[in-house]
Amino acid sequence: MKVGDLVKLNPIDYPQQKGELGVLISVSPPHPGPRTRTTARSRSARFWAVMIAGKIHPYTIAEEDMEVINASQR
Repeated sequence: MKVGDLVKLNPIDYPQQKGELGVLISVSPPHPGPRTRTTARSRSARFWAVMIAGKIHPYTIAEEDMEVINASQR
């Protein structure tokens, strides 16, 4: 995954974003907010700031909780 990639979030962990696409903004250290079942067991996960519907998601999201839909050409 890299900045600019178009992604879908895991609909089980992020049901409020089901069917929406996001854009990877930057790799970040983990946010101290809620943890999903995936990130709780994966301390080495890379976390991303993701923009969805014109707003940056309030928490960083682990790579394991996303699927790349369209890789950027950068």
